[in-house]
Amino acid sequence: MSLNWDITGINNYEELMSVWDDERDCQTNPEWTKTDSLIWLTMAVDLGGITDKNYLDFYGRVCVVDAAVGINMRIKGEDYKLTLKDIQRRIGLSTNVTDHSLTKFLKKAESNCDLNVKALKAIYEKAIKELATV
Repeated sequence: MSLNWDITGINNYEELMSVWDDERDCQTNPEWTKTDSLIWLTMAVDLGGITDKNYLDFYGRVCVVDAAVGINMRIKGEDYKLTLKDIQRRIGLSTNVTDHSLTKFLKKAESNCDLNVKALKAIYEKAIKELATV
């Protein structure tokens, strides 16, 4: 099954795709690199998109994936870690990925790393809790 995606629900999505017609050069358009990574991450985090209601959950799951297997993204030659702001900027992104519960997601993540569900849930909860203090 192919991964289908749509970013037209994102406010000002055109600026995220400013080099799409010419080239998909991530060095020229780091915002497209972030968008592309989040499209693919929908499969890893078991959420079909980013919404006003789930962006915090999406962020927490991204933190779990990063801790479990790492997110190897580079922008302008430097390692880059996705932020909550990056995710919020892409509210409206949608894919054909099926949403799964946090419990099911954590069990899947556990099977891909050396951490157990309890440790992964602690990473998730810490990420969400840190946002509450900002």
